[in-house]
Amino acid sequence: MDFKKTIKQVSERIMMKNYIMLVVTLLVISCSKEDEPSQNIDKEVASVTQILNGKFVGSLYSSVTNTTETEEIVFSPYPSAKEMASILDGKIKAYGTAVVTKYTNEHLLEITHNCYYSVNVDYVGAQPTVSFYAYSENGEINNKEDKRIITILSNNSFKMRDYGLTENNDKTFTKQ
Repeated sequence: MDFKKTIKQVSERIMMKNYIMLVVTLLVISCSKEDEPSQNIDKEVASVTQILNGKFVGSLYSSVTNTTETEEIVFSPYPSAKEMASILDGKIKAYGTAVVTKYTNEHLLEITHNCYYSVNVDYVGAQPTVSFYAYSENGEINNKEDKRIITILSNNSFKMRDYGLTENNDKTFTKQ
Protein backbone atom coordinates (compact mmCIF):
# COMPACT_ATOMS: atom_id res chain seq x y z
CA MET A 1 0.00 0.00 0.00
CA ASP A 2 2.80 2.44 0.73
CA PHE A 3 4.24 1.91 -2.71
CA LYS A 4 0.89 2.79 -4.41
CA LYS A 5 0.50 5.84 -2.19
CA THR A 6 4.01 7.06 -3.06
CA ILE A 7 3.41 6.61 -6.80
CA LYS A 8 0.14 8.53 -6.49
CA GLN A 9 1.88 11.43 -4.66
CA VAL A 10 4.70 11.59 -7.22
CA SER A 11 2.18 11.49 -10.03
CA GLU A 12 0.18 14.34 -8.46
CA ARG A 13 3.33 16.47 -8.04
CA ILE A 14 4.32 15.95 -11.66
CA MET A 15 0.82 16.87 -12.83
CA MET A 16 0.86 19.99 -10.63
CA LYS A 17 4.27 21.06 -12.02
CA ASN A 18 3.04 20.51 -15.59
CA TYR A 19 -0.10 22.49 -14.84
CA ILE A 20 1.91 25.40 -13.39
CA MET A 21 4.27 25.35 -16.40
CA LEU A 22 1.27 25.39 -18.76
CA VAL A 23 -0.32 28.36 -16.97
CA VAL A 24 2.96 30.33 -16.97
CA THR A 25 3.50 29.57 -20.67
CA LEU A 26 0.00 30.74 -21.54
CA LEU A 27 0.49 33.95 -19.55
CA VAL A 28 3.77 34.72 -21.33
CA ILE A 29 2.29 34.03 -24.76
CA SER A 30 -0.85 36.08 -24.14
CA CYS A 31 1.13 39.05 -22.80
CA SER A 32 3.48 39.16 -25.76
CA LYS A 33 0.57 39.07 -28.23
CA GLU A 34 -1.12 42.04 -26.52
CA ASP A 35 1.89 44.27 -27.13
CA GLU A 36 2.12 43.44 -30.82
CA PRO A 37 -1.18 45.03 -32.03
CA SER A 38 -0.60 48.27 -30.11
CA GLN A 39 2.90 48.52 -31.59
CA ASN A 40 1.47 48.02 -35.09
CA ILE A 41 -1.23 50.62 -34.43
CA ASP A 42 1.43 53.07 -33.18
CA LYS A 43 3.39 52.49 -36.41
CA GLU A 44 0.28 53.16 -38.52
CA VAL A 45 -0.44 56.37 -36.58
CA ALA A 46 3.21 57.45 -36.99
CA SER A 47 3.09 56.85 -40.75
CA VAL A 48 0.13 59.26 -40.97
CA THR A 49 1.43 61.92 -38.57
CA GLN A 50 4.81 62.19 -40.33
CA ILE A 51 3.02 63.29 -43.54
CA LEU A 52 0.84 65.92 -41.82
CA ASN A 53 3.26 68.83 -41.82
CA GLY A 54 2.80 71.99 -43.89
CA LYS A 55 0.08 73.28 -46.19
CA PHE A 56 -2.19 70.91 -48.13
CA VAL A 57 -4.97 71.86 -50.56
CA GLY A 58 -7.81 69.61 -51.73
CA SER A 59 -10.89 70.21 -53.90
CA LEU A 60 -14.01 68.33 -54.89
CA TYR A 61 -16.40 69.36 -57.67
CA SER A 62 -20.13 68.71 -57.32
CA SER A 63 -22.09 68.54 -60.56
CA VAL A 64 -25.33 68.68 -58.55
CA THR A 65 -24.59 72.13 -57.11
CA ASN A 66 -22.13 73.18 -59.84
CA THR A 67 -19.61 74.22 -57.17
CA THR A 68 -16.11 73.27 -56.19
CA GLU A 69 -15.51 72.93 -52.47
CA THR A 70 -11.90 73.56 -51.53
CA GLU A 71 -10.10 73.05 -48.24
CA GLU A 72 -6.73 74.41 -47.29
CA ILE A 73 -5.20 72.82 -44.20
CA VAL A 74 -1.96 74.00 -42.62
CA PHE A 75 -0.62 71.36 -40.21
CA SER A 76 1.84 72.36 -37.48
CA PRO A 77 2.88 69.21 -35.59
CA TYR A 78 3.98 69.17 -31.96
CA PRO A 79 7.38 67.62 -31.11
CA SER A 80 5.39 64.98 -29.19
CA ALA A 81 1.67 64.34 -28.72
CA LYS A 82 -0.19 66.24 -25.99
CA GLU A 83 -3.20 65.18 -23.92
CA MET A 84 -6.03 67.69 -24.28
CA ALA A 85 -9.42 67.86 -22.58
CA SER A 86 -12.67 68.36 -24.45
CA ILE A 87 -15.96 68.84 -22.66
CA LEU A 88 -17.77 67.16 -25.55
CA ASP A 89 -15.31 64.37 -26.43
CA GLY A 90 -13.29 63.73 -23.25
CA LYS A 91 -9.52 63.39 -23.45
CA ILE A 92 -7.89 63.54 -26.85
CA LYS A 93 -4.32 63.01 -28.01
CA ALA A 94 -3.37 66.07 -30.08
CA TYR A 95 -0.48 65.66 -32.51
CA GLY A 96 -0.45 69.37 -33.39
CA THR A 97 -2.53 72.28 -34.59
CA ALA A 98 -4.16 72.85 -37.96
CA VAL A 99 -5.69 75.89 -39.60
CA VAL A 100 -8.61 74.56 -41.66
CA THR A 101 -10.06 76.90 -44.30
CA LYS A 102 -13.09 75.83 -46.38
CA TYR A 103 -14.57 77.74 -49.28
CA THR A 104 -16.56 77.24 -52.47
CA ASN A 105 -15.58 78.38 -55.95
CA GLU A 106 -13.52 81.58 -55.74
CA HIS A 107 -13.28 81.94 -51.93
CA LEU A 108 -17.03 82.36 -51.52
CA LEU A 109 -18.43 81.49 -48.10
CA GLU A 110 -14.92 81.13 -46.65
CA ILE A 111 -14.74 79.72 -43.12
CA THR A 112 -11.53 79.27 -41.11
CA HIS A 113 -11.06 77.28 -37.90
CA ASN A 114 -8.01 76.89 -35.67
CA CYS A 115 -7.96 73.25 -34.59
CA TYR A 116 -6.04 70.61 -32.73
CA TYR A 117 -5.71 67.44 -34.74
CA SER A 118 -5.61 63.86 -33.62
CA VAL A 119 -4.84 60.67 -35.55
CA ASN A 120 -6.38 57.34 -34.65
CA VAL A 121 -6.34 53.74 -35.87
CA ASP A 122 -9.00 51.66 -34.10
CA TYR A 123 -7.37 48.28 -34.78
CA VAL A 124 -4.67 46.75 -36.95
CA GLY A 125 -5.78 47.05 -40.58
CA ALA A 126 -8.44 49.70 -39.92
CA GLN A 127 -8.49 52.88 -41.97
CA PRO A 128 -6.77 55.72 -40.12
CA THR A 129 -8.84 58.72 -39.12
CA VAL A 130 -7.91 62.33 -38.50
CA SER A 131 -10.07 64.35 -36.13
CA PHE A 132 -10.11 68.13 -35.94
CA TYR A 133 -11.15 69.92 -32.74
CA ALA A 134 -11.78 73.66 -33.17
CA TYR A 135 -10.49 75.77 -30.30
CA SER A 136 -10.98 79.33 -29.08
CA GLU A 137 -8.38 82.05 -28.55
CA ASN A 138 -7.66 80.77 -25.04
CA GLY A 139 -6.94 77.28 -26.40
CA GLU A 140 -10.09 75.58 -25.11
CA ILE A 141 -11.84 73.16 -27.45
CA ASN A 142 -15.14 74.80 -28.33
CA ASN A 143 -16.72 72.49 -30.89
CA LYS A 144 -17.43 68.82 -31.49
CA GLU A 145 -15.07 66.46 -33.27
CA ASP A 146 -14.77 66.77 -37.06
CA LYS A 147 -13.72 63.20 -37.92
CA ARG A 148 -12.31 62.24 -41.33
CA ILE A 149 -11.03 59.06 -43.01
CA ILE A 150 -7.55 59.50 -44.46
CA THR A 151 -5.64 57.47 -47.03
CA ILE A 152 -1.97 58.32 -47.54
CA LEU A 153 -0.97 58.36 -51.22
CA SER A 154 2.63 59.62 -50.91
CA ASN A 155 4.81 61.88 -48.78
CA ASN A 156 3.14 64.86 -50.49
CA SER A 157 -0.49 63.80 -50.89
CA PHE A 158 -3.40 62.03 -49.27
CA LYS A 159 -7.13 61.48 -49.75
CA MET A 160 -9.56 62.50 -47.05
CA ARG A 161 -13.34 62.49 -46.61
CA ASP A 162 -15.82 63.11 -43.83
CA TYR A 163 -16.35 60.05 -41.64
CA GLY A 164 -19.36 58.05 -42.79
CA LEU A 165 -19.23 59.17 -46.43
CA THR A 166 -18.28 56.99 -49.38
CA GLU A 167 -15.00 57.07 -51.32
CA ASN A 168 -16.50 59.19 -54.11
CA ASN A 169 -16.47 62.05 -51.56
CA ASP A 170 -12.66 61.86 -51.20
CA LYS A 171 -10.73 65.07 -51.71
CA THR A 172 -7.18 64.58 -52.88
CA PHE A 173 -4.90 66.90 -50.90
CA THR A 174 -1.49 67.86 -52.26
CA LYS A 175 1.28 69.62 -50.42
CA GLN A 176 1.88 73.20 -51.52
